[in-house]
Amino acid sequence: MQRCLHGSSVRRWAIPIPPQWSLTPYCNDYADLPRPDIVPWSRRADLVKASPDVVSPLDLLFGSKHNSFATSIQRTLRQFHCRDPERLAIGWLLFMRLLEYMRPVVEQLQVPHPSYLDMILWKRLRVNLLRTHQTLDLDKVLGLLSCCLKVRWPWGEDILEPGNDGELHIRPQFFEVFTQVEGWGLTSD
Repeated sequence: MQRCLHGSSVRRWAIPIPPQWSLTPYCNDYADLPRPDIVPWSRRADLVKASPDVVSPLDLLFGSKHNSFATSIQRTLRQFHCRDPERLAIGWLLFMRLLEYMRPVVEQLQVPHPSYLDMILWKRLRVNLLRTHQTLDLDKVLGLLSCCLKVRWPWGEDILEPGNDGELHIRPQFFEVFTQVEGWGLTSD
């Protein structure tokens, strides 16, 4: 609450608190950024604004001539060694509004850090990396995470299915898995 002194009376104004999903982490991408290509859309808000509300899963997996934001995500994720289920799920999470487990924690709002650390799925790991990122080789850490990151989804099980409109859509069961933090894990590989 903010106070406003007006004469002898005191009025209180409520300061509106923005929705949690809209809070912006304190990113410092221009100091010691080892991989400026990891989040290219952070410098192109026009791509994000021009994108449709719902993305085609094929655009996230293969790119699109009509959705530059999805193509930017697709190109970024192709740099990492992860399977289609992980690429589709991560791409979808980046495209849509942030789910609860991806929302910024206090440290993200206070500690300067490279913006790609905001994509770490687990809050405790994200906080640990925020606190120690200057002492780590983040290229190696991200490479290891991308290889070991897995959606808890049966091997070989389809992640897409044809819809009534003739387009491919994310299977509802797959969507339910990757939109929950419990649907993710790290392998020991």
